[in-house]
Amino acid sequence: MKEGIDVYTKSIDECSLLFKEFYYQLKESFQKVEKYYRIDIPVEEAEYIYMYINNMKESQSNEDDE
Repeated sequence: MKEGIDVYTKSIDECSLLFKEFYYQLKESFQKVEKYYRIDIPVEEAEYIYMYINNMKESQSNEDDE
């Protein structure tokens, strides 16, 4: 039997300064989308986007070094 994913919530206060800057820019960029769809992009989802972008940057940097 499969088990569900544990509920994971994170506060913006727990995050690094660089991530906080990214998060506030992301929230500003998606402000109209959040209002239109009556949603709120959670810190955890923003963190996933942040890590994804940073991993892309790192892999591109590694390719440039080769």
